[in-house]
Amino acid sequence: ISLYPNPSNNTITINLGNYSAGKIVFFNLLGEEIIHQNIKNSNKINFDLTKLRAKGTYFMRFYNEKNIAIASSIIIYN
Repeated sequence: ISLYPNPSNNTITINLGNYSAGKIVFFNLLGEEIIHQNIKNSNKINFDLTKLRAKGTYFMRFYNEKNIAIASSIIIYN
């Protein structure tokens, strides 16, 4: 699983590799869930960072269809 560009000022592309279903969750630095997006039948998505509402540093976690955390990343929205 990879994401780019990072840092970004508007949109990131998230490549899920072999996964095509699951959920992407964004957290703030306090560990609070900010937003999530369900993924179905796609292993590559574009995510609009303006949905996060504020610029800063966020954590992204991907959960597979069995709700098992597969990957985590730090995202810088500037």
